[in-house]
Amino acid sequence: MNPILLLGIDEFTMVLTISKTKITTLAEWSNIAIKCIKKFSQMTDLENIFGKQAPLESKTPQGYTMGYQYGNNPFYFAIAYHPDNIQMGIVVKFSAYAWAYYCEQYQSYYQKSMNIKQFLTVTDTDDFHSRLSRIDFTADFQNWNFTVDDIYRHITDGSWIIKNAEGKKNPSGISAHEINKVVETFYVGSKRGNTRLFLRVYDKHLEQMEQPSFRYEEALSVSSWVRLEAVFKGKYAHQITESIRTELNYEETALKAFIASKMMEKYRFVSIDDNMYAEPTVALVNAVEDYQFGSLRLESPRDNELVKSIRHLMKTSGLYTTMYKCDEIWGKNAGMELIWRLAHAYQFWNHPSDDAIRWVNIHRKEMEKTTLQELFMDIGINQEVVQKNKKETITTPPKANSNGSIPDVEF
Repeated sequence: MNPILLLGIDEFTMVLTISKTKITTLAEWSNIAIKCIKKFSQMTDLENIFGKQAPLESKTPQGYTMGYQYGNNPFYFAIAYHPDNIQMGIVVKFSAYAWAYYCEQYQSYYQKSMNIKQFLTVTDTDDFHSRLSRIDFTADFQNWNFTVDDIYRHITDGSWIIKNAEGKKNPSGISAHEINKVVETFYVGSKRGNTRLFLRVYDKHLEQMEQPSFRYEEALSVSSWVRLEAVFKGKYAHQITESIRTELNYEETALKAFIASKMMEKYRFVSIDDNMYAEPTVALVNAVEDYQFGSLRLESPRDNELVKSIRHLMKTSGLYTTMYKCDEIWGKNAGMELIWRLAHAYQFWNHPSDDAIRWVNIHRKEMEKTTLQELFMDIGINQEVVQKNKKETITTPPKANSNGSIPDVEF
């Protein structure tokens, strides 16, 4: 069988955010969210393709409470929001199966192709801002003369090294799943927490044989199938969104080149002996051809003054020390009571400085593209770790009063 390289998208998550200028009170949020979901559904033809909207029967995406599905399908697709948290926006989550089915049915109904570029174009509206918060790019090596175990052994014995596009060695740790001394899956980087990036390498053929899904028939037609799956989250996913919108045309060849380019930007297998690319990376290089795309970066394009201010509150202002003193004097959760009392007092503070007003006017448009939750991820707060180390953790702010004000706290 001839070797085949397939480049594609596995799962992805999109977040829809609404400008604060369109929301005056928290009480309005649920109705606005429902209207935006309806608008999104109409723009993407979800009911025609998946089926009628219904309450989500499976688990809602993490952090969200009100979820919907479309139709009764064998795959996971969800749209959800949190009625008490505007900043989280509306999440849209496609599993790999759901996305493949959506693209296939869209082409069948409308006699034109659908891909992530087209999808981002379709969801471009003044009613909300749509942006990817996670996207998984895949490179499927079918009928090639190497296995997952081969790649893993080359890396761990030092004959191969993983580098990025700048030639720097990847510092991430490697973990593997081994059965009978054969590695079937390994990770470069951690998939836990709020990590922005990791690579999964696994035996897709074996996966389909043991847990058949919508690609089972395809697995039967090939002799081997090694998948490289690069997961981009947070800032990287945000930048990929803008790159797809601004750098790509609608041709499939350009999208495939883009996928290969992004994977190689972070993960290149290089042979130590001759400093040449190893076979999987050579195949990706050939897929990119003459296309050129901008690089992903960690630095924020936004003004970082707000991030510095939040860091100051957390690290050097003495806020946490004061909360600790309250807890020790007045008992557990007195520190949290202090925060809510400060929030209540903030409602009567009507004298922002001229500098603060000027900063908001300059940076509002760019800052509204992210949520406060995502900003905390940028700062590096791993909420999952916090929750694991606290017996009681407040995960969402208390519900506001009917006029949108923060409720007072009584002793």
